[in-house]
Amino acid sequence: MLYCPGRQQLNAALGLPLSAHADIDALVERIRAAFPDVVSLVDAKLQDIYGGGPEASEAWVFAFQYVTKDAARAKDTQQVKEHLSLMDGCYQTGSDAVRSCIEGKYVQHLLAGLTGAEKSWAWSLFPRDFRSFYVAICGEPGSVRFENA
Repeated sequence: MLYCPGRQQLNAALGLPLSAHADIDALVERIRAAFPDVVSLVDAKLQDIYGGGPEASEAWVFAFQYVTKDAARAKDTQQVKEHLSLMDGCYQTGSDAVRSCIEGKYVQHLLAGLTGAEKSWAWSLFPRDFRSFYVAICGEPGSVRFENA
């Protein structure tokens, strides 16, 4: 489990139940167990982004989306489908905190930085709920908001 000092105080300040971060820690552990081959890639990306140190699990989920994004750039259908399938399953069964983390740290950033062709390709693999969330934030495919996201 990842450690973030002051979790109880943070949860209290944010009005979250004490279990909210434990739920996200469990999400990270589930991802790590499902994809042990990408853990070192995610850890390295986390190091690049934050320079190391004890980071919150939400940051790990954010770093994981880069691995999915890299697989989309490579048009690795199997890996992208596996990542999206696991994340969708966690989204469907997760607490509000898990759902919010997946939306804000994974789905929202997943297509950013991809070319138009890469976005279209990855979009074709998005689960329904991820599409709905993304459209609400970034617009429909083909729209200026979508293309600039």
